[in-house]
Amino acid sequence: VLKEPNSDISRVLLYIIVNGSVSYHPFIKLQGFRTRVSELKCKYNLLLDPVKVTSLNQRGKTNTYVQHSLPESERQKAIDIYNKLVK
Repeated sequence: VLKEPNSDISRVLLYIIVNGSVSYHPFIKLQGFRTRVSELKCKYNLLLDPVKVTSLNQRGKTNTYVQHSLPESERQKAIDIYNKLVK
């Protein structure tokens, strides 16, 4: 059982661990979402596979964003990082 997140980066990481991937949609109000993802990749050396997704919004306009997927081989590493973050 994982502890409650105590920072923005731990919230993003917990979401990735639980759901296997993340985009900005669940964190639309979080300023610095892309910075948190970049931190996980660069500072913590967590492998996240970027997949470009294109969809239509409510007005029929094209919306393109990146879905960051966590490979199964990185899941335990992500959990270890998370546990260090929420000590």
